[in-house]
Amino acid sequence: MPFARSGRPGLLGTVSRTAVISGTPKVSASAAIRRATRREQEPAAPGARTPPAPAPPPPAGGAELADQLSRLADLRSAGLLTEDEFAAAKARLLM
Repeated sequence: MPFARSGRPGLLGTVSRTAVISGTPKVSASAAIRRATRREQEPAAPGARTPPAPAPPPPAGGAELADQLSRLADLRSAGLLTEDEFAAAKARLLM
């Protein structure tokens, strides 16, 4: 009659299970790092699409520019913008 074991696993089964469980996160993390490094180092494929550059904002019209500048001035006078923030935002609008 063959020997049949029931109940808890023996020493070898416990050691095997522990090795598998403790090694899984390390192996998974290492594989993810290798894939990310490989992607960074590989040149783009010739047929691969590159994302389009964002379109520059349309130039502001005279009335629209004046409205935006007056809103900025209102925010500064209300204390919501500092002088430096106001100057930076104004420079962005006037570019």
